[in-house]
Amino acid sequence: CGTILASPFYMIFKIIGESIMLNLFVGMILDNFSFITDEVGLTEDHDWTAGASTKQLEEIARVFQTLDRQQAAISLFVLPDLLYYLPMPLGYRKGRHTLNRGIRERAETLLLRAEFNQIVLDQRNELLRKRVRTWRRFVPLPFAADERVKMVDFEEVMRTLLFWRKPDMVPHYVKLARHDRVFKVARMASALVIADFLRMVVGLKKTRLVKKKIAHRVAFREFELKDEVRQRRKQIILGLVAREKLMAYRQNRPRQLLHTPNSTVIEVELKRIDKLPK
Repeated sequence: CGTILASPFYMIFKIIGESIMLNLFVGMILDNFSFITDEVGLTEDHDWTAGASTKQLEEIARVFQTLDRQQAAISLFVLPDLLYYLPMPLGYRKGRHTLNRGIRERAETLLLRAEFNQIVLDQRNELLRKRVRTWRRFVPLPFAADERVKMVDFEEVMRTLLFWRKPDMVPHYVKLARHDRVFKVARMASALVIADFLRMVVGLKKTRLVKKKIAHRVAFREFELKDEVRQRRKQIILGLVAREKLMAYRQNRPRQLLHTPNSTVIEVELKRIDKLPK
């Protein structure tokens, strides 16, 4: 029954339904099973040789949630804590109480700081660019918004950590796309080095001033210990204080009230004056 096209249609439908769609479903099922078996047989190591396991990714997410203050982003000031708490290869923690931080890790820390500062700078410039186009350019930037700009979200943090700490996992075309970005990060790193140097100079100056004051106080303390007149006066004062405490204990009253005379009643006679004297 039907037309002459029924037989070719049935044959085409049978080929597509049984040969292609069925194999596609079977392939998807086998792929899922292979993912499960690979995850079970994956050997965890610090270098992610075979990739990161689910347990390692959950640990990274847990560390990030500990430092993000429930804002899905971290501040630039907690970057050292993030690198210390994250396990290798993204962080410096090797084992439970060991940190792997050498010359290379310090250089990578500088580049990570520069990358995060560049991200924050781009976000702030974009925010100011949007405000300039509206009437809000006359309104000062709120403090909360300014603090929000100084934070980096989880996606940017993971992308930056992978690029600098694990570059062999980054595709080659991504590295080519970040060519100009690397030059910006290098300039930002140079600016951070200069800022750290100036901050160190100011810190050394303050340290010298504090040491000078401490030395002056130590010298005065040594002079005070050697001054016999001052020591005798100190002993006399300590003896008076001890006697006052004993007297206050016997009279059951605070020591501060020993020198306060008791209140006396004063009688005042008021006389009526009709006319005030001139």
